[in-house]
Amino acid sequence: RCNLRCLGCYAGNYPRGDDPLPFETLDRIVTEGKEMGVYMYTISGGEPFMRPDLLDLYDKHRDCVFLIYTNGTCIDDKTVERLQACGNAAPGISVEGWEAQTDFRRGKGVHQRIMNTMDALREAGIFFGFSATATRLNAEAYYDEAFYDFMIEKGCLFGWFFIFVPVGQDSSVELMVTPQQRDKLRQVVYRMRATKPIFVA
Repeated sequence: RCNLRCLGCYAGNYPRGDDPLPFETLDRIVTEGKEMGVYMYTISGGEPFMRPDLLDLYDKHRDCVFLIYTNGTCIDDKTVERLQACGNAAPGISVEGWEAQTDFRRGKGVHQRIMNTMDALREAGIFFGFSATATRLNAEAYYDEAFYDFMIEKGCLFGWFFIFVPVGQDSSVELMVTPQQRDKLRQVVYRMRATKPIFVA
């Protein structure tokens, strides 16, 4: 499920009703994972924070780490308190570059909402970062060193890049990065990782 309808979202055509996996199943998966030596889990959506019982999952399995890909708009003060208490969940907040690019793909006002979320997470001392999908329309924003400086200032300790794949709602091959854009982004990521106090991949 998700509260946004982002252009070209890979999950945009998925059913948006109730979650098909009950908490007991998720709990069993993590428990069995730990029995096999797995202690890190990635949570993706849709929007994971639309499902509040996931906070119970993080709380129950304090010996695990959860990386949560989120649009950041459902993280309120109570959620920040829960994440702070758990101490083992790291939100990766989706951003499309600067405000113009983010609001174009995600909806008007979304950029400011996620900036507020980042401020709240930073003030609470929560480990978090950004998640970015490179498209033909926003790739140049990610070449700008100022973008990384701004993310660091906001409190991001990591950044994950994904390359847009046209598989979701309203998808178009026109949104795919060019080979030249992809190569330049690769070079920038290596340089930022080597020179900035942030892990970028």
